[in-house]
Amino acid sequence: MVEDLIIFAAFIAILVTTIGIILSNNRTKDALALTRTELEMSLRPWISIKNPEARSALFDKGNVLYTDWEKNMSAYGTPNAIRVIVTVENIGKVPATSVSGKVFQQKEPFDQNTLYDKGADIGSAHLIPGESFLPSFEIPFNIWKNLNKDHFYFGMEVKYNVLQTTKSLIGRIWHLHQFQFSISDSWIDDTVLQ
Repeated sequence: MVEDLIIFAAFIAILVTTIGIILSNNRTKDALALTRTELEMSLRPWISIKNPEARSALFDKGNVLYTDWEKNMSAYGTPNAIRVIVTVENIGKVPATSVSGKVFQQKEPFDQNTLYDKGADIGSAHLIPGESFLPSFEIPFNIWKNLNKDHFYFGMEVKYNVLQTTKSLIGRIWHLHQFQFSISDSWIDDTVLQ
């Protein structure tokens, strides 16, 4: 009887040890999978689209910094348009290749599909970590001067390659009213390349 009890206790000890090893192995696999995912997410380019800002007032005879024109409008007169820039920056840890995109603007709200179908190309670039490029667009002054009561919409979509395996897309549509930009829509999408 004592021998049976010893054999039973040994069997229980082996069973508990085996279950502990299996659970430990599963936790280790989960931890490794999480570490791999974190590593993949950090070792990639991440493109950030900053809020637009008025950069310059455009005249027939040249351009003036927007802040200078704003401080002394009477000396400069009425511009033809206001150039607005958007900073597109790689805030990731590796270079972003084939960065390209589109911009679109109009007085009525629009969506991602309209931006894709009607948007104008903004050029292309390769961005190393911390590097940015500054696509711009012009708002005619007759629209700009009425922004205290009128509404205006501007959208930008940027595509870029992620480690040659994924095409990433980020986009934003801003609503401009009373000279303030607010985001009215945004999206991000990763597509695995075949």
